[in-house]
Formats: sequence, structure tokens, C-alpha cells
Amino acid sequence: MSALAAIPRKKKVVILGPTLLVMITVMTALGPLVAPYDPIRINPGEALSPPSWQYPFGTDQFGRDILSRTIVGARLSLLTGVGAVCIAVSLGMIFGLASGLWGGWVDLLLMRLVDPTDFTTIGMHSRQIPSNVADGRGFRSEGIRETQVALLAADRVGTAQVAKAANNMIMWSCLIANHEALALAQRHGMDAEKLREALLMSSGDNYVLRNWRQNTMAWAEDDMEIVQQMAAQKGIALPQAGVNREICRMLKPKRFKLDEYGV
Repeated sequence: MSALAAIPRKKKVVILGPTLLVMITVMTALGPLVAPYDPIRINPGEALSPPSWQYPFGTDQFGRDILSRTIVGARLSLLTGVGAVCIAVSLGMIFGLASGLWGGWVDLLLMRLVDPTDFTTIGMHSRQIPSNVADGRGFRSEGIRETQVALLAADRVGTAQVAKAANNMIMWSCLIANHEALALAQRHGMDAEKLREALLMSSGDNYVLRNWRQNTMAWAEDDMEIVQQMAAQKGIALPQAGVNREICRMLKPKRFKLDEYGV
């Protein structure tokens, strides 16, 4: 108890959530083993009993213990959730790897298939895995496809990092260009969202534009710093990459706020 008392109050609150989640998951998994009563046993004499020490959640119109029925019934919800995640993982990996491996019309078909459905919330974006977590996007089959492409482009050890850096340069360039194009349109009285939808059907279509407002830019500066370091190692100048790094630094605190862009 003394160790628990020494934990700051804020940290106690942080610990409480995962602890309750683990307890509920364990209780749900055990189901009938921890349920205080038979969830299907009918007891007319206890019908519609209010919550009490004997029945913490009360009883239903047939006298069945609601707490026991909740514990046992939650197992189905847990299995459904786990099953859905497993299916999403499998489909996301299969679609992403297939797109990256074969490319061409297979890539186009599979990516257009998963774009509107978004059932593959598991996959990885083309950047480093930590930035996926920071962005809160989780994993997507399109991300697996892009990572696979980066790996296929690696003809020797270390070149996968170069492919990833090239992807990051293009992605952050697109993000900046999207902001500037939409901000310009908005200043001229156009509906920025309608323009974005139109651009998705034009040659201006890009991944960042399709996922507008979903990027936190948590790793933008770090990504561009890595690019600059790699360029310096080879003695070449990448002026646009340098400018984009500074723009990302300025843009990050007011991203997607078109009214504030360029002011």
C-alpha cells in the first residue's frame, strides 16, 4: 500500500484504466467460472429485483441475474472483436503485399477496393512504424503496399532506408502543396472541400489528399532532418527538401487550418 500511495495522483489515473481493462477482459474470458449465478436459471421469486449485494446489477423479468448474464454474454462480444481484428490483419497484409509485389493493374485494383471500404484498419503506412502510432492511424493495407515497394526497391543492404526517405520527401511535399492549393482556393471564395474531392479525380490526386486531416505531422521534421543528413553524407544539396523542412515546422501547429495558412 505504501508503494501505491507514493505514486502521483495523475499516474494513478493512468494506471487505473489499463488495470480495469485487464480485469474486465480476464473476467469476460473466464465467463461462467466467475459468474456468481447461472445466467439462464429462471427464478420468478426474484424477478425485477433492484441492485443489491446479492444481485449487484439486479435481475430481469424472469429473475435471472443480470451481472452473470453480462459476464457470460461479453464473451461473444470479445470473440467478435478479436475475430474482426484477425480478419482485418489478414486481409490488410494480403492486399498490401500483393499490391507491392505485382504492382500495375493489381496494385490499382486492390488499392481502389480498400480505399472506400477502409476495412483494413491494420497495415502500416509507408513511413517508420513509430510515426504510424503517433499519427493514430494504425495500420492499412496501402501502407503495407508502400513498405513492400520500398523493400523491393532495395538492391543491397541499406537502400531500403533510401527508398523510405524518398517516400517521406514526396509525402511531405504533397502535404505542403495540398495546404497551399486549398488555402489559395479558399481565399478566392471556393469551397475547399469540394475542390479537394475534384482533385482526387485529377492528376493532382495523392495519398495525403485522400487522407486529409488525418496526419498529425508528428514525425515530419525528423523525417526531413534524416533526408538532409543523408544528402550531406553524399555531398549533394536538396534545396526543396530543406525548404519543406522549415515549412513543416511552421505548418505543424496550425495544420489543416486553411484560414491561418500564409498569414
